[in-house]
Order: sequence, then structure tokens, then C-alpha cells
Amino acid sequence: MAAGTLVLTQPTLVATLTLMGFCEGSSSHSMKYFYTGVSEPGQGLPQFNAVGYVDGQLFSQYDSNTHEALPQVSWIKEVEKEYPNFWEQETQNFQGTEPVFKENINIAKNRYNQTGEVEASNNILL
Repeated sequence: MAAGTLVLTQPTLVATLTLMGFCEGSSSHSMKYFYTGVSEPGQGLPQFNAVGYVDGQLFSQYDSNTHEALPQVSWIKEVEKEYPNFWEQETQNFQGTEPVFKENINIAKNRYNQTGEVEASNNILL
């Protein structure tokens, strides 16, 4: 699906946006973030979720229930030694993205006259 593609399905509106960034250098590693939001989540499920992957391995998870980025692998402790504020910054980034994502869902609902559930996802590849 092309970047910025909006896909409409009834009764659900699904929006997908893919942003690609490239790092200079000869690194053979990849870091990807995936953001998902729904307008009407089920009981106990988060309205907003963000996950981070390095080389295809989940390393970070955040959702609108916990409001905190949490490590998912043990090797991340090495990163924490070099960047002691890593999780605080990760949490702040996700907390800043959450309200924007929720507002974008509301805009999409209004723009396309959707009254039911809306799901949106955003993938950032670094």
C-alpha cells in the first residue's frame, strides 16, 4: 500500500500511513515503530498502542492503559547503560503521539461520516 493511502471499509474506517526514514552509514540493523489506534476498543483493551522492533525483535511496548514504554527484551539493558534516559524519552515520545493519533481518528471519522469503529495504524521505518 502506498504511503498516505486511506482505505475505507464499511462499517470500519481503516487508515494506514507509512513513513520511511533512512540512516546514513553502513549499519545492517533496522528499527521500526508501529502505532495502532481504535476509536472504540473492547473492554480492557487499549485505545492506542505503540511497539518498537529492532531487527524484527520486539524491544519496546506502550499503550494507553499503562502510559509507559516498557522494555520487552533483556539486551536493552546495554542500551540503558549508554543512554540512561532512554525509557523516559521513549515514554514521552509515545505520550506525545497518542493524543495526535486519537485526534486523527476523530478527524477521519468526521471527514468520512463514520459513526462506527475506526482503526488507524502508522508505521515508521528507520
